[in-house]
Amino acid sequence: MLNIPIICKELPPGCATRTLNEEGHCKEKVNQELNIFYVGGISGLYNLTKLFKVVKELPFVKLVVCCRENEWKEHKAGYSRYLNDRVEIIHKSGEELEKYYAETDICSLFFESEEYRSFAMPIKLFEYLGHKKPVIATENTAAGEFVRENAVGWEVPYSEEDLRNLIKRDKRTNKQNFLKKWKIIFVITLEKNTWKARAYQVE
Repeated sequence: MLNIPIICKELPPGCATRTLNEEGHCKEKVNQELNIFYVGGISGLYNLTKLFKVVKELPFVKLVVCCRENEWKEHKAGYSRYLNDRVEIIHKSGEELEKYYAETDICSLFFESEEYRSFAMPIKLFEYLGHKKPVIATENTAAGEFVRENAVGWEVPYSEEDLRNLIKRDKRTNKQNFLKKWKIIFVITLEKNTWKARAYQVE
């Protein structure tokens, strides 16, 4: 009887190929707002309180959060103290999000590092990368490890101080740092993480 070893390997989500050939955009960051974008839930395991707090403290940062309208109505009170004219809440999907991605500098996956996040890879990570956007992800998560290993953003501990310091430091590095991230995302990471690439891995 043939003893054939079973090969097991993780298979995370992939990036949409439709964005691979589009032009990327990188604005000069000196004396301009830094635009952060988040798409997803806002309660429970997806609590964004620390992100909102840091954004409120940093006058050069604008935050756009896209979530379900009913979820925002239910949890708005918990975020109300951090709202200002630099925080925009939207309820969009699909092609409606393209306008916001075009204006975004950094996307966020800044959550508490719960146990399941140590192995669960969020599909939003690959949606963000498919739009050629660097990502802030939490340390000790699968997303954070991927971001660090592929140099497609920043892995940061889940603390307001660390997030605040990261954003301040990133603002000072301005256009040069963004261009570097942009180039890495396109040339190296996206090609290896499309859905087509996932199919080849299965094959």
